[in-house]
Amino acid sequence: MQPIEWSAEGMTELFVALGKAQAEMEPVRKTALNPAFRSRYANLSTVLETVLPAFAKHGLVLIQSPSSDGQNVTVETVIAHSGGGWMRSALALRPVKSDPQGLGSAVTYGRRYALMALAGDATPCSPIPPLCWPNMCRGAPGS
Repeated sequence: MQPIEWSAEGMTELFVALGKAQAEMEPVRKTALNPAFRSRYANLSTVLETVLPAFAKHGLVLIQSPSSDGQNVTVETVIAHSGGGWMRSALALRPVKSDPQGLGSAVTYGRRYALMALAGDATPCSPIPPLCWPNMCRGAPGS
């Protein structure tokens, strides 16, 4: 991820609202199954279902936009507050395949991980077990 950029104004309100939203969010549930690795992970819809209601309640909005340079997919994530403050970061990923499926997978993966990082969720579990640290993942083997 690129370093987080911040707005010059409205940061106090943004941080207060983000802190309140984080306090209300339940841990993201790992509801999706990756049969190839016999593991569970939090898919994008589950992450959004966890984050968006708390964001909306506290005047926060999420904007995620993907782009590609032909080799990498970049997902820019912006969290903005009704008081004017915003924070933004970009995550660049290299898809395994450059076909529509590979690009779509990279966009979804990037959106999920970027949102979880910026929203403060502690479910960094990859659907690929070697990338999953069991002591950090809810519901992972050994946790």
